Amino acid sequence: MKGLSKICFLSGLFVVLMGFLSAYAQVDYATGTLRGTVLDPQGAVVAGATVTVTNPSTGITKTVKTGGDGAYRVPALPPGTYQITIDAQGFSREVSKRIEVTVGQSLIYDAHLKVGSASETIEVSSDSVPLIQTEQTQQANTINQLQVQDLPNINHNITQAVYTLPGVANADAPRSQNPGFTGFGTTGFSIGGSNGRNNLSSIDGGENEYGTGQYRVTTIPQDTIQEYQVNRNGFAAEFGFTDGSAINIVTKNGGNKFHGTAYGYFQNHNTSAQNFFNGIEGLPAAYSQNSYTGFTVGGPIKQDKLFWFMAYEYRDLNNPDYTNANILKAPTVVGPSAAQTSYVNALKASGDPFLVGFANGITPGLTPLNSPALSKILTAENGVFNNPFRYHNVLMRFDGQPNASNSVNLRLAYSHNNSNAGNPDASGLFTRDFSILTTWNHTFTPSLLNQVLVQLVPRNVANNLPNPFQGTNFSLGNLNVGNLGGSSSFGSPSLVPYIAHQKRYQFEDNLTWTHGAHTFKLGASMRCGLRITTWKTISGSTTSLISGTG
Repeated sequence: MKGLSKICFLSGLFVVLMGFLSAYAQVDYATGTLRGTVLDPQGAVVAGATVTVTNPSTGITKTVKTGGDGAYRVPALPPGTYQITIDAQGFSREVSKRIEVTVGQSLIYDAHLKVGSASETIEVSSDSVPLIQTEQTQQANTINQLQVQDLPNINHNITQAVYTLPGVANADAPRSQNPGFTGFGTTGFSIGGSNGRNNLSSIDGGENEYGTGQYRVTTIPQDTIQEYQVNRNGFAAEFGFTDGSAINIVTKNGGNKFHGTAYGYFQNHNTSAQNFFNGIEGLPAAYSQNSYTGFTVGGPIKQDKLFWFMAYEYRDLNNPDYTNANILKAPTVVGPSAAQTSYVNALKASGDPFLVGFANGITPGLTPLNSPALSKILTAENGVFNNPFRYHNVLMRFDGQPNASNSVNLRLAYSHNNSNAGNPDASGLFTRDFSILTTWNHTFTPSLLNQVLVQLVPRNVANNLPNPFQGTNFSLGNLNVGNLGGSSSFGSPSLVPYIAHQKRYQFEDNLTWTHGAHTFKLGASMRCGLRITTWKTISGSTTSLISGTG
C-alpha cells in the first residue's frame, strides 16, 4: 500500500514537471479568460495598446499589450467582476466597469477607441459592452452567484440549480425502490438521458469523485459556493474522466475588505405539509425537524497581495422512518383473518377428533402476539423512528498574487458527517473527508501561461455500520412506507458493515500558448488512489478488497 502511494506521488510529480501531452481547449476548470481586439474609430487594429484588467475587490491587476493584429488575451482570471482599462497613444483612455467573468468562460471584449488625449477618459457601461462567446465549443451553462444564493434549495444540495437547465432530469427515481446495500447513490441527475453515475464534478479544479459514480463530498458550506459551470457535452479533453457531464464548482475567496455572512434555516413538521404516505396509513404527523446554520468570513492578509476566506456549516437533520410504522395493527399481526377463522371453526365443527385437535393446535399461532418471543420482536420494531443526521463541514482557502507573473491558491476542506438510523435494526452511514488543494499559475509571457494543480485527499472514509444487533432483524420493506410493499427480511442483517477507506491524488499541469488567433494547450493529468473495502457477505463471513486506481 505504501509502495502504491509512493508511485502515485512520484508519477504526479512527473506530470507536474513534464505535462506535455497534446490537447486543445479554450477554457479552464476554475478560471476564466478575457480576450478581444482593440480597434480605432475606422475599425483598424491598434497595436501596442495597454490593456489592464483589475479586480476591484482584491486589487489584483493583470496588464498585457495588444499584438500587431490588435488582439489581447488575459487568461487564468478567477471568476468575479472586473474593470478593463485600455490606453493607447493618440487615443482617449477607455474604462469599462462591472465586467463579469465566470468559471470556464472565454469572454470576448472588443474595444473601440476614440481619438483624443490620454487625459481624457471614456467610461463604457457594462450594458453596452459587446460580450460574446464565439470561441466556446462546448454546450455549457453557468449557474451564477445570484442563482446559487436566491434559488430555493431546501436540502442545501450543492448542485441543486442544475435542474433549471435544459435536458436535466432527476436520476434517483429508478433507485428509490432499490438503493443498493451500501447506501451509496449517484450524482442524482441525468443530462441528455445519461446515467446518473456518469457525471463528474470538480471543486476549484480538484476532482470530487468517490469512485462509484457519486460525489466524494456531497456537502460543503452552501454560502462558500460562488458559482459553477455545467458542461453538458462537446467539452474539451481536459474535462475528461467522464462520459456524462462535467461540473466545475468554484468557491469564494477573500478580498481587500473584511466581509462575512451568517445564516440559519429552520423547518419542522409543524411548518410543513403532512407526509403523503403518512396520511394513507392514518398516522399522526411524525416528528421532523431540520436546521442549517453557518457563517463565512474573509479579508486581507496583505492588501492587494494575499487574502483568506473561511466557511463553516452545521446541519442538524431529523427525519422520520416509516419502515415498520403501525406494524402491530397489521391484520396479519392482530389476529386471524375472517377466512382463517371460518376455516378453523369448520374444522372444530367437523366432529373429527384429529381435525378438532389440529384446529385447537393452530389457533394460538394465528395471533402472532400470543408468542412472547415474536411479540418482543414486533414491539421493538413497531413505530415511526427518527433518523438523526449531524453534518459538520468547514472550508478555508488562501489566495495570493506575489507579483504580476504569479498567482497561487491553497484550499483546505474537512467534512464530518454522521447519518444515524433510529430503527433498532437499521444501519447508518458515517463519512469523513479531508482534502488539500493548491494551484499555481505562472505567466512566462503574455502569450505563454503554465498552470499547476495538485490535490491530495489523505483521508476519505465511508462506513456503513449497523446499529447494535438485537439478535433478530425484522423489516417490512425498504420503501419507508409501512404495509405498502417492498421486500421483507428476517434474521441477521447481511452486507453490513460495509467499510471503505481510501486516499486519492491528483496532479495536473497545463501549458497554454497563444499565437495570433490560435490557442494551443498542452497538458497532462494524473489521478490515482488506494482503497480498502471490507464488508460482510450474505453467508456471514467478512471479505476485504484492496484496490488501486490510476
